[in-house]
Amino acid sequence: MRMPLSAPPTCDTPSRLTARSSFLTLLLLALVWVSGCGKGGVENSVSGKVTLGGAAVAGEVTFIGADNTSVSNLILPDGTYTIANPPKGRVKVVVKGTGMLTPPAKGQPPGVKAPEMVGGTAPAGVPPPPKYANPDNGTTFEVTSGQQTFDIELKP
Repeated sequence: MRMPLSAPPTCDTPSRLTARSSFLTLLLLALVWVSGCGKGGVENSVSGKVTLGGAAVAGEVTFIGADNTSVSNLILPDGTYTIANPPKGRVKVVVKGTGMLTPPAKGQPPGVKAPEMVGGTAPAGVPPPPKYANPDNGTTFEVTSGQQTFDIELKP
């Protein structure tokens, strides 16, 4: 017994168009929300460069708010950093090493560490002085809404 052949379903059917359009609309809204345009996006950010005597610093930057909330991020090999959504208002700035520096090279004076090699070619930077790991080191910054730049020049 042969079954009659019927035309394949098409998207011209109004109910299918409505369902497909609704699905695509929901998918688009979900993508917008996930991309940061929704409530969980970056409202403010601070970026800059951490240096010590002109050299890039290797380590981590932390912003600590008045209520002791904190946000940290690693310093990139060129000394730059970005903190997304730091606490607003006056923040204490902490810069500490990550312990990822290589031991001193042969012939190097004691107490001086050679910077770690990133990808085998470029130095990751010099370690920050230990005093900057203390939140009461005196380095502060006023965080407001939007994007801001705060370069951090450490002193030996």
